[in-house]
Amino acid sequence: MIIDFDVLKRSDPDLYKIVVDQMGVGLTGEHELQPIEFMGFAPTTRRRLSEWKAQQETAAARGTERLKEYMALGLVDSQSNAEKIIAYISEHCESHASVDSVDKAVHGLGDQLEWTKEEMKPVEVLMTLSDGTTQLPLDATPSMLRKASLPQLHDWHRRKKKESPMTRIAGRFAGNIF
Repeated sequence: MIIDFDVLKRSDPDLYKIVVDQMGVGLTGEHELQPIEFMGFAPTTRRRLSEWKAQQETAAARGTERLKEYMALGLVDSQSNAEKIIAYISEHCESHASVDSVDKAVHGLGDQLEWTKEEMKPVEVLMTLSDGTTQLPLDATPSMLRKASLPQLHDWHRRKKKESPMTRIAGRFAGNIF
């Protein structure tokens, strides 16, 4: 069982003290407890340590899911973002990859992280025509076009041609069957 003693010391100081006292050595960083070392602990200490490890793994899985949610919102999946988030979490948070830690890191780093830039389509402003009706949107449905007035149709057609002009296929349209 691999235990990060720095995280254990921050998140559960009492359990850390018990483990260090029973091992007789003060440990920092990650350390792999061999089965013989683990079995040397008192049963209550083994149970608490196992429960703590399970909570850390669950929190890490949830933290990873939260990062995926942020990526769906536009956070770039890059090495530099990962390094910044890990550094922030190790300096400012108790647990490594819990949901709260990820939230604190993303909100704390804010603009320092890389985000995707979505190209926003400009909002179409509809004007009032000379007959008192409003312009049709460029993405008007066929039913809207059928219900439109003649000035609305002329205006819509003029603007639509300007946005996406149709090109004629080169060649002649007359044919000879012989």
